[in-house]
Amino acid sequence: MGDSGSSIVAEATRRELIAFAFVEESYSKSGDIVGGLLPLFAPVLAKRANRIFDSVQFAADVQAAYDIPMSPLVANGLVDRMAEAGLLRIDDGDIRTYRVAPQSNVQRSDETGVDALLTEFCAFARSAIERVKLAASDEALQMGFLKRLTTAYFLSFVEKREKNYFKGHTISLKKVEDDEQDAVQLEQALDVICAEFALQKLDEGGVVSELLLRLVAGALIAEVVLTLQQPSSKQILSSLKVVFDGPLILDFMDLSTPELKDYAADLFSLVESASIRRVVFKHTVEEMKGTLQGPLKALQRGEEPFGPLGNRIRANSEHAAYARAMLDGLEEQLERIGFEILDADNYLSDEYTKFCSQAAEEHLRNDVGPLMFNLERRIRDAHSIATILRLRGSAQEHGSIAETGWILVTRNDAVANRSQSSLEARQLIERKQVPPAITDRRLAGYLWFAVGGSVGALTRKKLIANCSYVMTPRTDVVSKARQYLCELDPAKADTFVALMRDQRAQRCLMRSTLGFPSSIRPENAEELLREVRLSVAEDIKAEAAAREAELQASHQAELSALAQARLSDQLESQSMHLRMAHDREVERSLADGELKKRDERVDALTGRLSTLELALESGNGRRIQRAVRSAQSATQGLKILLTVVYLLVVGCAYWFLPSERSGYALAITVVVALLAFWIVPQYLYDRISRPLWMWRFRARCDDLGVTEYLAAYDIDPSLGRVVPRIPL
Repeated sequence: MGDSGSSIVAEATRRELIAFAFVEESYSKSGDIVGGLLPLFAPVLAKRANRIFDSVQFAADVQAAYDIPMSPLVANGLVDRMAEAGLLRIDDGDIRTYRVAPQSNVQRSDETGVDALLTEFCAFARSAIERVKLAASDEALQMGFLKRLTTAYFLSFVEKREKNYFKGHTISLKKVEDDEQDAVQLEQALDVICAEFALQKLDEGGVVSELLLRLVAGALIAEVVLTLQQPSSKQILSSLKVVFDGPLILDFMDLSTPELKDYAADLFSLVESASIRRVVFKHTVEEMKGTLQGPLKALQRGEEPFGPLGNRIRANSEHAAYARAMLDGLEEQLERIGFEILDADNYLSDEYTKFCSQAAEEHLRNDVGPLMFNLERRIRDAHSIATILRLRGSAQEHGSIAETGWILVTRNDAVANRSQSSLEARQLIERKQVPPAITDRRLAGYLWFAVGGSVGALTRKKLIANCSYVMTPRTDVVSKARQYLCELDPAKADTFVALMRDQRAQRCLMRSTLGFPSSIRPENAEELLREVRLSVAEDIKAEAAAREAELQASHQAELSALAQARLSDQLESQSMHLRMAHDREVERSLADGELKKRDERVDALTGRLSTLELALESGNGRRIQRAVRSAQSATQGLKILLTVVYLLVVGCAYWFLPSERSGYALAITVVVALLAFWIVPQYLYDRISRPLWMWRFRARCDDLGVTEYLAAYDIDPSLGRVVPRIPL
């Protein structure tokens, strides 16, 4: 029987996840809010096939199946749409009566993904709970996963009072004793396990990450419509006053984790788009001051600050100055960002308490949380919820969130759910009425549909913000580990505190302890420190490996690009060289042709020149020869002249001789003349003929223009020959 019951629970969990995933898918495709919910109703109605449809029973079945409170009024409002979709049919005997139509068991494509997701989570969770010696069935793990995933709420244990175990290293140090609140229990373990699993899958991305977000978004769509009916228009919402809880405002002011800040910024952007008035109670402002003062005072005392703000300060010491600035003028800062501060004590008169008495407020205080936890916080929460009822007055009877006029928005699911149950049990509100307090997630979904926006984007931020918040270790866990390490070695304690500034180290500590201070003991403190060190080192190593892989990929890409560029350059260079070689060959061919033509022209010119030179030389020789003949003619004339003169002289000598001796004288004269003829003229001729010859030759050469060519000839004046010289 036990196995049968477990299998039924597991199958119900599986079907619920599939239904939520399909809701998101259907809404994303059609954009129809109500139409997207119809797949959620099909498996619930299938159990009552052919029976008369009862809105009260249907609302109860939906709440039992999906843990979402549903008003019968909402169920009645969806009858026509369910009939159009074929989930209901008109009764044959009464047209005003509907019966549940039989439904076929349709196989959805999400089933394989959901089965794999549940199997993977169970394996992940089982190894985690074994570390703290817990045991749980797969069905319990799946139900816990479903509950947290579809509400995006992982904060069941963060409301517990924090304790600082660190006392320093002193001789009189008492034994560290566990607080009774620190006992290991499954709900807190599942908070941490589910948060870690979700963050891991979101970081990895892929199909599983998308499925997780679809489940959260589908559950949100169902919750908004089933609990608040269809969203109002933007004009109606402008009359709504929303009172915000302190943690949400601190998130928005960046006085918490960065992830919660991102989500709160988007939420308040939707609030501003809807023109909704933002209100905060005076006692909430005082609570916010206390939240800020705690870590800042610890910092002043030289201690490690605690809480979300303390973690932020440990990671970045400059954030402490920002927190002090916000604390010093908190009221002015709130008014500057658009909040109206309201004193709830002004509504304790009979005019208002008739809608919620002081006694009802006290009962509410005892119901919104365990009696042993945080009395002051429970008093403030009860006072806020009671004041909302008093401000609503008779408008509480309206079934629309906008028509009620006032609503409290809190980040704490337990406060919203427990207060609604308490007020319904004491008949201060009816089930069909809008509760005085809702979660920020429900308001966000309501505003998404009313003023527009992306369901998936804000759902992701909400899921990451809550998971990151859970994976931030509380003061009791950090301080206890630090105390044990300080007892062993103060240097190790200092190292541990320094490591706790890193988010990876924080998550490792939460993974190892699941947030239980009782899991930290003197014998495993050093092992915890080693694991924290390794987690940071592994992440750094992974980052370094990723960077190295990226650098190698980049280097390979650069090398490939350079090789390609080099190859291109080489090809271009070779191509250029080939072109140049071809151009050189062409130029060489052209040059050879031109050279050949030039040589031919030179040869022709040389031959012509030779011919001209020969002709010139021949003409010069003839002219020189003429000059020689002219010179010889001059010498011949000289010779004749000398002979004539000689003869005249001889004749004159004979003339002057006595006549009587003319015969004898004539003979003597003739003999003397004949004897002297070969001596006197020749002597004179030899002395005069050569200069005369040269003078006449030079003069004639000048006249003929051949003086400059004389060096090229051998001239023999005696023989009268002109012979060209042979060059060496």
